[in-house]
Amino acid sequence: METDSTPLNLFEFNESDLNSNRLGLISPRQQESLKQYAGGIRKSQWSSVWVIGFFLPFGLCLILGMYLSNESTRRALFSDPLNFIMILAVIPIVTFIVGLGIFFANRRANKLENAELKRVEGIVSHDEKHSKYGTTYYVIVDKVKFLFSEDVYQIFPEGARFRIYYCDATHFQLILSYEKLN
Repeated sequence: METDSTPLNLFEFNESDLNSNRLGLISPRQQESLKQYAGGIRKSQWSSVWVIGFFLPFGLCLILGMYLSNESTRRALFSDPLNFIMILAVIPIVTFIVGLGIFFANRRANKLENAELKRVEGIVSHDEKHSKYGTTYYVIVDKVKFLFSEDVYQIFPEGARFRIYYCDATHFQLILSYEKLN
């Protein structure tokens, strides 16, 4: 489980959203929120392209500049063609890694945009894990773990019976709506 989770503030649902979820559908408003979230995933990955696009040539120019700065380092650079090849090999390697990151970000975003509504019903239990990065709070309903970076135990009291409508958002479950049952 990934602990890098926001408090999942899609708890801002209305009666129309809940009624759609009861019918097994994701409401248009929830669909729009999921699309915005997916767009954020894509944008964050593409912003790294601009950073890499600047620092990769800048770093290569610095390295080549240092190698070409005096005669002894020039000789070292050109003494073995492998030295020059290794410096230039950085370009396709970094490009491949960035491309892989974009590919996986798009896959995650597509999965979120095309998410299927799931439903779980049962008695709530709690768990938490502590690490040097903070505490991760878990709300467990019928063996499904929902993770939070904030304590949401007041919303989901232990021992209470809830029906939760959610979708899988790659590494965690994103709660779309919920209702407390008697």
